[in-house]
Amino acid sequence: MAAHPLRSTEPFSPRPSMSFTLTAWPQPSDQPLPTTVMQAQAQLDMVWAAPGTAPEPRFLALARALEARFPSTEDGESEMYDHGLELMEHSPDNDRAYNIGLWARAEHFTLGFNHLVVQANELGLHVMDGQNGIVYLAHGEVLALDPHSAASFTCRLDDAVARKDWRAAWMECRRLAPQRLPEALTIWALLVSQGRQAPPHPILGAALAKLSGTSPHQDKRVQWCLAKVPPSQWPQESQLLEGLRSAANLVAFVDAELQGIAGGGPEIGS
Repeated sequence: MAAHPLRSTEPFSPRPSMSFTLTAWPQPSDQPLPTTVMQAQAQLDMVWAAPGTAPEPRFLALARALEARFPSTEDGESEMYDHGLELMEHSPDNDRAYNIGLWARAEHFTLGFNHLVVQANELGLHVMDGQNGIVYLAHGEVLALDPHSAASFTCRLDDAVARKDWRAAWMECRRLAPQRLPEALTIWALLVSQGRQAPPHPILGAALAKLSGTSPHQDKRVQWCLAKVPPSQWPQESQLLEGLRSAANLVAFVDAELQGIAGGGPEIGS
C-alpha cells in the first residue's frame, strides 16, 4: 500500500526511552505566561509545591481522552499510557500538576505523544517534556531549551493529519505560516493541491512545496506536488513562488490567490 501523501516518510520522534514522562498543568491565574523553558520549569516547581484544595477536573478529562484514543489492555503489553484513570475516578488527589507515563515501546509512540499534547492543550493545560527540555504551551506555542532539539513544532498539525481532520490541519498550517516551517509548508502545499479547504490549486501547491526548501528527492510529498504542474504552467508557478517569498503575510497571500480562483467570497478555509 502506498504511503499517505500527507504523512512524512520520516515522522518526528522525541527520542523515546523505556520510561518517558510528560507533565501537564494549568496556567496559574496569578502568574505570567512563561516565555522560556526555565520560566516554565520554575512555574511548574511552584505548582508542585502548593497542592490545590480540590481535584483538578481537567486532569480526569485528559486521562479519559487518552484512554478513549488508546484503550488499556488486560495484559498491559500494548498500552500507550500510564495515566492512572481508575485511581483518578475513585480517589483523586489535589495535585495541581499531573504526570503521565508514555510507554516508549508502543508501536505508535509519536501518535500517542502528539495526541497527549493536543488533548492537554485543548483543555487549557501546558505540557512539559522534561527529558528533552521542551514545553508545549496551552495556546500552541512551543518553547525549547535547545533550538536544535527534537521538539515537534508541528505536533498539533501532525495529530490533525493522522486523524484526517483536514480543517484542523488547514487551520494549523495558517497558524504556523509566519514561522515558515518546512513541514508545515509541505503539508499546506498538499492541502492546497488537493483542494481540502478550497478549490484545488496545484500551481500554488507546488509553489508552497518549493517554498518549504525541502528537496523532492528527499520527500515524496514535495515530489507529488511538483508533478501536478505541467511544464506549460511552470512560469506561473515561478511567479507565485516569488510572491510567496516576498510576502509579508503568507496567509493573506495564499487566501487572495485561492479567492481569485474561487471567484471571491469569504476568507478561504477559516
